[in-house]
Amino acid sequence: VDAVILDLLLPDGNGSSLLPLLAQRQIPVIVYSATELDKDFSRYVIDALVKSKITNNELLTKIKNLFPAPLKEDHYVQQNS
Repeated sequence: VDAVILDLLLPDGNGSSLLPLLAQRQIPVIVYSATELDKDFSRYVIDALVKSKITNNELLTKIKNLFPAPLKEDHYVQQNS
């Protein structure tokens, strides 16, 4: 798993309870939920976003920022020529 986008309002429980486990496995987490993240859990996440306060494009940007841009194939070839 490269990253987790987590909603706190899960049908079978509270997403906050998963945060210590994910942190233990060093999995980056962005909380994307209708509710605010409790401050006690903020240390486990990269970012906590409230759905009503962020656009889909802003969420996508946050996700893209988790991962470095891949090298272009021609750049790789030039470096190894």
